[in-house]
Amino acid sequence: MQRLIIFLFLLFVISCQEIEVIQEPINLGAESKVMAVNSAVVKNNALEVTLATTPGAKYALAIYTFGGKEPVRKLGFTADSPISFKKISLDTLKHGMYDLKVINISGEEIKRPINHNNYL
Repeated sequence: MQRLIIFLFLLFVISCQEIEVIQEPINLGAESKVMAVNSAVVKNNALEVTLATTPGAKYALAIYTFGGKEPVRKLGFTADSPISFKKISLDTLKHGMYDLKVINISGEEIKRPINHNNYL
């Protein structure tokens, strides 16, 4: 019993020591001032998207089944120019309708329908 009390006391003393947590700042990129889909075209089993972006801002492209909740393709990037061009392969997706969502670091989003069979 005495050993148990000593063990619990030592455990209490050790657990009360202050732990130094070093936090590095997270780089969220520049504030997105511009976000627009200039074009979204399906060519050769790939979605080619041209976006108006803010250089240094972070964005995410996500493709969802039409009306779906979980993305079937995702791509994150940091814009390096006012116009960004991204290409996403659709070769393993079934032909049909999809939703393209463009999301910036602030959580603002643009949703655009995509027809895997044709241009929109």
